[in-house]
Amino acid sequence: MGRIVITVVVLLVSLFVLARTVPVEPVDRRPGLGLTAPAGVYGDAIMAAVDGRIEVHLETWPWYGIPHSVTTILWRDGEFLYIPCANCSTKNWPKTVAADPDVRVKINGSLYDLRMQKVEDDAGRRHALRVLGGADAPPDVWVYRLLPR
Repeated sequence: MGRIVITVVVLLVSLFVLARTVPVEPVDRRPGLGLTAPAGVYGDAIMAAVDGRIEVHLETWPWYGIPHSVTTILWRDGEFLYIPCANCSTKNWPKTVAADPDVRVKINGSLYDLRMQKVEDDAGRRHALRVLGGADAPPDVWVYRLLPR
């Protein structure tokens, strides 16, 4: 019985370490684990890399210590970058961001350490969404502003 317990514990610890260290990027709607790419520096280069609406990967760190990544979109409005979230109450990553706003975002092949800030005021949220060319957005679409850490 003791050998079985030790084997199970070793297996679980090995899987945990593997999940924390081996990058598995998200694909379309399938989430991933950690992201890997050369580090980017927040500034003019990141702003020049974002022209219109682009697809990016967002990595968060839930309380259990294994990175969680998703595919989403990002756009720029002046000096700020934004990420939307529709139906956020059904998703895990917004809850993780509420607890720890520090994230990593893979943009055009570079990885940026950023901080997410939810746009709380409705006028600011609607303005950010109108930049995408849409009319008024439904209230269940949240918008996050990305800031340097």
